[in-house]
Amino acid sequence: MKHPYYQLSLQARKRFQWKVILILFGILVFSGLLAYVTKSILPLFLIFAGLSTLATFIDVPQGIEKGNLVRYSPMFLTSVERKQKIQLHGGTLFDYYFCLPKYKSASERKKVVLLAYLEGLLHLIEAKKESPETSLLGTTYILNERTATKLGFTIIPPQIGQKLLLILNYIPLLVANSMLHKKLSLPKLSKSIGIETNIAKLQQQKKRIEALVVKLKKADL
Repeated sequence: MKHPYYQLSLQARKRFQWKVILILFGILVFSGLLAYVTKSILPLFLIFAGLSTLATFIDVPQGIEKGNLVRYSPMFLTSVERKQKIQLHGGTLFDYYFCLPKYKSASERKKVVLLAYLEGLLHLIEAKKESPETSLLGTTYILNERTATKLGFTIIPPQIGQKLLLILNYIPLLVANSMLHKKLSLPKLSKSIGIETNIAKLQQQKKRIEALVVKLKKADL
C-alpha cells in the first residue's frame, strides 16, 4: 500500500498544506474574537484543540522532508536513528485521514493498520540489517502485551516523556481512534505499554511477521 498523500502532485500537496494553515488561522481568529466577546478563557481550548489536531498534517510531512522522521509504511514511522536508538511511531491522524479506506468496516480498518505496521517492521529490519544491535523503543495503547511479545518486543514501563506526549496529543488520538472504529472511541491511554527490542531480536521473528502479513493480505483488505 502506498501513502495516498505522496501520490499527489507537488502542487496538490502544497494546496493541501495551505488549506490546513488557513483552517488553523480561522480557528485562531474565531477563538480570539470569541474570547474577547465572552471575556472567557474557554475559547483557548478551541485553539489548543485545533492546533493539536491539525498540527500533525503539517509536522509529519515536514518531519519526513527534513529527515527527522523516516516512513517505513503508510502507518509506521520512526525517528531518525541517534546513538543506535530509534523511537517507533504508529500511524498519525494525518496517516489515518489519507490511508483508512472509507468503505471498510471497523474490523477491516484495524487489519489495514496492523498490516501496514507489520510491513513497516519488515522494511525496518531490512533497512537496518547491518546494525543488529540498534535499539527500538516505543509506547503503544493499540498493541496488547501478548501481540507485542509475539512480534519480538519486550514489555517495559512506558517512558515518562512518551506517556506525557500521549496525554498532550489526546485530542488527535481521540479523532484517529474514532476514525479507526467508525464511532466515537476514547483511546485507552491507561492501557498503554512501553515496548523495546533491537534489530537482531526482530530478525528472529521475521518469518512469523511475514506469515502474519500473508495471512492479512489473504483477508482481502
